[in-house]
Amino acid sequence: MNLAKIDQSSFTPTDIETSYILHEFGHVLGFHHEHQSPSRARVLTFNRENILEHYRNQDCPWSRKDIKQNIINVLKDKQISNYSLFDPNSIMMYPIEESYTEQEIVIPRNTQLSELDKAYAMVHYPRQRPHKRAPEWTISHALDVIGVHGILRGQILRTRDPEKIRDLFTRWNAAERSKKV
Repeated sequence: MNLAKIDQSSFTPTDIETSYILHEFGHVLGFHHEHQSPSRARVLTFNRENILEHYRNQDCPWSRKDIKQNIINVLKDKQISNYSLFDPNSIMMYPIEESYTEQEIVIPRNTQLSELDKAYAMVHYPRQRPHKRAPEWTISHALDVIGVHGILRGQILRTRDPEKIRDLFTRWNAAERSKKV
């Protein structure tokens, strides 16, 4: 977990610090970088040279290997089993400047969890009852946000076993992602 950019002299994190904290905790939960998702590669084409140039010229320059490993390289379907359709609002998405993509798309720094971030967290770490501050976040609601339907949705909703929920969801997700190729 890299929290080096957090000002520890303040009790209240800034929006940018909050985004770093949420992003790093996303890694703790097993989330990968959204900009490295196989589904991003179907939507955005990175301008590798501009990204390499930018990250090599930071106050703390990154190595070419680190830039490729953490930003440019797309994870293979075989490396990860559960990933969503591309979610530019994900806390796991790095900010993207216009010059970073062939499509010249800008994606600002996200400072809160997206609906898909919350839904995937709910499915992978299910609660029997929603938290009182977020009563809408049931397994059923998470499955709606993700778009899970069919027989496996019914099986997921009937089980209370978190391992079984994750297993059934992984089966659904793998089947869905294979349709997108």
